[in-house]
Amino acid sequence: RCNHRGVPMTDEEQALRGERARELLDNPLFAESFGVIEQELIEQWKQSPARDAEGREKLWLTLRLLHQLKGRLESVVDTGKAAQASILARAAEAVLETGRRLSGR
Repeated sequence: RCNHRGVPMTDEEQALRGERARELLDNPLFAESFGVIEQELIEQWKQSPARDAEGREKLWLTLRLLHQLKGRLESVVDTGKAAQASILARAAEAVLETGRRLSGR
């Protein structure tokens, strides 16, 4: 993965970003705000006249963008988990290699 400037990120950077994204998703204020905005958009859509196709389309697109934001954060969390697993695998391999060298194998 690359950062916003197109520069590749290290596993450590990706893991940290994943932790930050998880903190956001787990934040009660974020969850409440997301839910309130989502409900408001749905209610506005339900109450909009059927003849207002343009207005209904805008509400639908806004709702999609809201869900894309949450999906993006969830994707960053998943990438962070994979990066953390890679970090742990490298650390385990380093420990095993050190053990092999010390034991003369």
